[in-house]
Amino acid sequence: MKALVLALSLLAPLQALGDNEIPQPVIDALSKTFPRHVPNATYIEIGDLTGDGIAEVVTLLGDPQYNKYEEQDSEIRVAVLTGTTNDGYKVFALSHELPRDPNIFIFLRIQKQSLYLLTSGRGWSDEYQFKMRDGQLVLIGQESKEFGAIEEKKPFIQESFNYLTGIAIYSEKSEKGYKEKTGHFTTGKLIKLTEFNPSWEFFHMRPEHVEYP
Repeated sequence: MKALVLALSLLAPLQALGDNEIPQPVIDALSKTFPRHVPNATYIEIGDLTGDGIAEVVTLLGDPQYNKYEEQDSEIRVAVLTGTTNDGYKVFALSHELPRDPNIFIFLRIQKQSLYLLTSGRGWSDEYQFKMRDGQLVLIGQESKEFGAIEEKKPFIQESFNYLTGIAIYSEKSEKGYKEKTGHFTTGKLIKLTEFNPSWEFFHMRPEHVEYP
């Protein structure tokens, strides 16, 4: 369902690993920093988010699909660890608690120095893009999708939001064809990963008052 685990020793180039392999330095760092949580390769991504050639480790603490649910493991958070030459890994950012729901799937990926948090439920998905700005991981973009089963004949709707430019793009594909429109919204203070706190009920965050022509 997702491409898993690009590995990097603390100062070495990126290397591809098997789906269930976690580099020992990463296991040691996670076990030491978060002793209640068992590292799970499904929810670990390794890659350079800062552009300094040293990999960051991003993981979901807790198991959002209840596969290994334990009472003390009830909190699901996004944790980012940075690597340093002298001190190994240390916690860089920790999100608010995310909803625990067996019907919501949560995945992480790192691509082109951006961290993506994908959440998906029945008939919808949201993907949030975080990137380093002024030494902090901040939310710069979001892509929301609504879709239904083929037999339901509902339109496929996609809406993307750029929190840097205030540009929104709405597209809809159905049996009647495809249409797209560009809108605008007022940008504000960029949300840090440490401030990221989606609604428990809906797990959606999107700008208010988007104006489409």
